[in-house]
Amino acid sequence: MPSGVAPYGPASVGVEWYARALKNGPFKDLVHAPATAFERRVQLLSAALPRWGVGNPFVFFPKMLDRRLQALLQARFEGRDATCQLVNAALSTVAAAPGQQ
Repeated sequence: MPSGVAPYGPASVGVEWYARALKNGPFKDLVHAPATAFERRVQLLSAALPRWGVGNPFVFFPKMLDRRLQALLQARFEGRDATCQLVNAALSTVAAAPGQQ
């Protein structure tokens, strides 16, 4: 299992190193730093490509990272928000799911 990824089971969701980066690291500074022309171009291409269709909204809207979103991200990265609990509950009922015997 990659370093920083919580094991399946009681904490089958969450990404430990993202949680640490948001809490103690440069995450907030990186979000609020001005995006370069290259970053904007990559995000526009990522959003436009049919099979990608995803991107980093912080490139265009860094002010999105307010206290509420930061708290949600922290809980999600630590695997303790409602969505994570739902995923864990669902996995516990599926035979042969990761973490099940």
